[in-house]
Amino acid sequence: MPNTDIHKNTELYERYNACFQVSKKKGCPPSVYDGLELYGLIKQSSKGDINKSKPSAFHVVERAKWEAWHKKKGLTKEQAMEEFIRTVKKAYSCSC
Repeated sequence: MPNTDIHKNTELYERYNACFQVSKKKGCPPSVYDGLELYGLIKQSSKGDINKSKPSAFHVVERAKWEAWHKKKGLTKEQAMEEFIRTVKKAYSCSC
């Protein structure tokens, strides 16, 4: 009997990669909010929970990125990938 979890994961990775390519090809996301959301989801799906110290308020960009990733803390890799797919579809109005 085939392992359906492996099939589901393969399908998820394929959808994730397709959406990742869409987000790269289209350049900047439609909004700063979407860009930070996607950043946090990419980091969570690839690295897991954040393990870096919160940057100083003087480092605005680094702090915004840290906060975007920190908001995704606790999501599994698969959950982060699913949320990434939904966010790309919404932000870019595509069907990846």
